[in-house]
Amino acid sequence: SNRVDPMTIDHRWRDKFPKMSIDGKYVGEGYPLCADLPEKHFLKKGAKYRLADSNGRPDLQLDPSSWGTAQAADRLQATQNGALYKKLCGTTSTCTESPIVVLDENVACAGAECNIDTIRTIQLRPGLFYEYIRPPCVHQAFYENGKKIVRYDYKSGQIMCADPRTVSANSACCDKTQPCCSSIERNGFETFLAEATSQAYWGERLKYNSAEKRCTTNYKDLCFAPQMEKWCTEGQGGCAVGTYTSSHYWTNAACSIHAKIDSDGTVAIVHSTDKVDDTKMAKHVQDDTKTFFRVNWGTSTLENVLAQASSSCKKTPDGAFLCNTKVIESPVFSEYNPPSSIDDILNKLLIGGFDPSLSNAYASTFRVADGITGHYIVGSKKYTQNTVFSITDANGVKHMRKNIQSVVSIDGTDLRFTNPVHFINLADEEPRDMHYETEAALDTYFYHPNTAPFLAIRFAQRFGHSNPSPRFVKSIAGAFRTGTFTASGGKSFGQGKYGDLAATIAAILFDRESRTIAL
Repeated sequence: SNRVDPMTIDHRWRDKFPKMSIDGKYVGEGYPLCADLPEKHFLKKGAKYRLADSNGRPDLQLDPSSWGTAQAADRLQATQNGALYKKLCGTTSTCTESPIVVLDENVACAGAECNIDTIRTIQLRPGLFYEYIRPPCVHQAFYENGKKIVRYDYKSGQIMCADPRTVSANSACCDKTQPCCSSIERNGFETFLAEATSQAYWGERLKYNSAEKRCTTNYKDLCFAPQMEKWCTEGQGGCAVGTYTSSHYWTNAACSIHAKIDSDGTVAIVHSTDKVDDTKMAKHVQDDTKTFFRVNWGTSTLENVLAQASSSCKKTPDGAFLCNTKVIESPVFSEYNPPSSIDDILNKLLIGGFDPSLSNAYASTFRVADGITGHYIVGSKKYTQNTVFSITDANGVKHMRKNIQSVVSIDGTDLRFTNPVHFINLADEEPRDMHYETEAALDTYFYHPNTAPFLAIRFAQRFGHSNPSPRFVKSIAGAFRTGTFTASGGKSFGQGKYGDLAATIAAILFDRESRTIAL
């Protein structure tokens, strides 16, 4: 890859929070939730791997630069003769070293792969690494049952909340009965030094339940407040410097997400947890944050929002209102209220779903209407909030939409707003997700209903038609949308994909307005 790229994305300069697009929807709506990633998604059909550099340093994920030269770096090792190893290595004994490998089928786990939630990079042999490119997915700005996560110490800005359903942090296991975890006093409450992280490889991320299971398997507990400065890796000649600084660690402490409402009705995200001074929270989620974003309040007016917030929420020194929240999720369609059309699904279901074929749970399908297929979990009803509908829109783009709506309720009021989504994990910023966000924002414009006719007029003008007729514009736009055009002689152009320029140009050159000699 080109490391002297003037268009490179720097995670330090990217806004992490939800962004509303030109159509009043959030960038990322229609994408599946990261919380819904299929188990062992890195082994599923379509999983993408990209050849990494010889030090195992990923391009689209952030690892400390020092790891690239650390001889003690503990990278995930592929199990030789395992299914994933064979797919990545190819048929040769020395490995093919293909720049991109996409799994053409689901494969079984082998060795360490069976005990992890995701892969960052995987080593096939010395100097040969592949980076796993996780598929695009989004996070919900508000969620229930949040857990506190911490960096390696309790310095200011190292604490925040994370969604326990997502792969956001590492594990830190403590045993109060052992000397290594002797209690110390820090920041006004009891803390225990973590005995070990029990990580499968440096920089590993886990879901909360997986981190908890790691500890209980070793007869330990997740730490309430781990201090990682004293942790050393056994068998590697002393402390593994830097291994504990690259990610957050799960704790067993609860964490709450609040909405800070500004005078213009915009909202900011604030995290808080018991027994911790909120000034120790990461700065972008402290209660004095100025990072507000727009939300959809439904039918509530700005005056109503501010009036109810002023009576039920805490007023902050900067004049905003800090409110407790609750996330309410429910199915949108039911057996008695099924979707009536493809547009009905696209307009009402704002959360996407992963391909049901990637999960054994979704083995049952049913026909809803023309062009709409429902997928539901075996043993459940057809219409639940886990039901996924597969459709193809007017542009030929396939969508998977989950039958769920997620709204945020402000405690003590009847105020509600749609739960915003965002690509970038507030606790684990990765360039990969910033690239996905950029692509999604561009897609908003590319697939906008006005794009095809706008380009049709400009293309026609560049080919000498200063004032193309509405019929001519419609014909060109139709070719752009469908990706096909058939000339009067029966010859077809285009590959049937939205935006196909061969079909678009053919629609211009073979039209009667282009071929007539009359002006």
